[in-house]
Amino acid sequence: MMKKQTLAPAVLASLTAAGLVLAPAAAHAQDSDAQNVTLSDSAADPTATPTQEPEEKQQTQAEAPAEEEPSQNEETPEEPEEPSSPQPSDDSTSDEPTDGATETEAPTEEPTEDPTEDADTADVTVTPQDVRLTDVVYVSGDEAPSGATITGTELEPETQYTVTVTGGPETSGERQVTTSADGLFTESYTIEVDSDADLESFAGDRSVSVTDSEGVTVDEGSFEILNDIEDDETDEDEEVQADPALDLPNSIEVDDVMVPQGEEPGDRGLQIAATDLAPGEWYTFRVIAPDDTPDLSTEFEVEADEDGNAVGAYFIEWYGDYSADVIAGTFTIELAGEDVVLDSADVEFTVGSEDDDSDDGDDSDEGEDGGDGSDDGDESDDSDDGQPGEDDGDDSDEADLDPAITVSPETLSAASFMDYDTGVQVTASNCLPGDMVSLEVMWPGTDEVAYADGIEADDDGAASFSFYGTGSNAADYVGTWNVSISCGGETATDSFTVTGDAGDDGDSGSELPRTGSDAGILAIAAAGLLTVGAATVMLSSRPKRRDTF
Repeated sequence: MMKKQTLAPAVLASLTAAGLVLAPAAAHAQDSDAQNVTLSDSAADPTATPTQEPEEKQQTQAEAPAEEEPSQNEETPEEPEEPSSPQPSDDSTSDEPTDGATETEAPTEEPTEDPTEDADTADVTVTPQDVRLTDVVYVSGDEAPSGATITGTELEPETQYTVTVTGGPETSGERQVTTSADGLFTESYTIEVDSDADLESFAGDRSVSVTDSEGVTVDEGSFEILNDIEDDETDEDEEVQADPALDLPNSIEVDDVMVPQGEEPGDRGLQIAATDLAPGEWYTFRVIAPDDTPDLSTEFEVEADEDGNAVGAYFIEWYGDYSADVIAGTFTIELAGEDVVLDSADVEFTVGSEDDDSDDGDDSDEGEDGGDGSDDGDESDDSDDGQPGEDDGDDSDEADLDPAITVSPETLSAASFMDYDTGVQVTASNCLPGDMVSLEVMWPGTDEVAYADGIEADDDGAASFSFYGTGSNAADYVGTWNVSISCGGETATDSFTVTGDAGDDGDSGSELPRTGSDAGILAIAAAGLLTVGAATVMLSSRPKRRDTF
């Protein structure tokens, strides 16, 4: 026992010099966990092996050298050799703590270096840094776009990480990824939305973080979603704000817009075109006839094609006969959309040269007839000279030509005269078949022609006319109208009377002044007379839509 008491201070001094602290044995026996933590932190695991004496003696030995420690430290250069003389068990015990202290310190540094190195070298990148909205956000059911590419490097191989994207309105931005054997991962980030979602709301900055299974953030990154839908909307606005325009001829002959009833119009009619329209939208073509022929006004709808163009045709269907002079005038064409007139243009409906030539021909025919009559008279005189023959026959035909006129009704109200289903009918008879029959209607109490027309006599030498008033003021028509027909150089006359409460105008029906504002009223009324052919049918318009000319 004396030997152990002598050796104990030397062992303790050696352990103290090695930087180790020996705690009471009772404390080590009570808490094994505290023991592991303490030993791991202090590197003193070997001290439990040589402690085999009773606790009281060990405590006494521990206290004794503590008081003599200053003197022992001064002799430490010579005393380290003394532990070689004790028993082998004591030598081995004193050597083990020294090795144990060295082995304990080495692993203490390694755990702190390795995690720090992984955190520093791990890298998360997003390609590209600025990604277009249409490359990330897509409508459910459509093909997914390329997305924003998130890449992680220098991570633990074959390890699962959580990639979290925040900063936007999307409901979930978490993705689970697993690294490859090289510690890499690549993830494409896209956002799927409903068809009624506001796509532009998904534009903006995003933050990216990568965390391990313990929730520790390994690295972070960021990217921005750029709104590229604004450019598309700007283009659409420019298309909507385009300048719709009509494409029309400046003029057209009346005959070119007239289509006999039952026939296809073909290329006839006024061709109306519009450009710079919104594709797929409906527009209105409106044809406004002159004030004196309002019944020729109409409108119809057209649809713009994919190029923003629309076309249509305006023509007048008729049967019987018509007067180009009455229809002629300035027609206004409007292009309307949603009750707003987008463009308008005037087209002049003119009387064709054939009509003019025809009128001239009628006059020349009448002149020739008159000349022929004179010549016939001369030839008749020549017959007295012994040259009878054909001239006598011509004289006989001239003698038989006695044109007649019938007007029905002879009396009618102003309202009836302005009624499409009534009007006035004039019939000429006893003319030569195929001969031109001319009609003239005079304003009440004047020699001014209010309406004129001409047609060929049929096989029976008859021709029929029908007309009515299209003005808006019934009083303008009150009075007695003289009517005449001419054929073969002969003329027959008759009249009809329009009744009504004309007031001062009615009393002065035959004395209307030809100047001032009244003249303008008469001019409107005169142009308002419209022939409707032998069957008393008003000229009507029937628009037809076409996709192409």
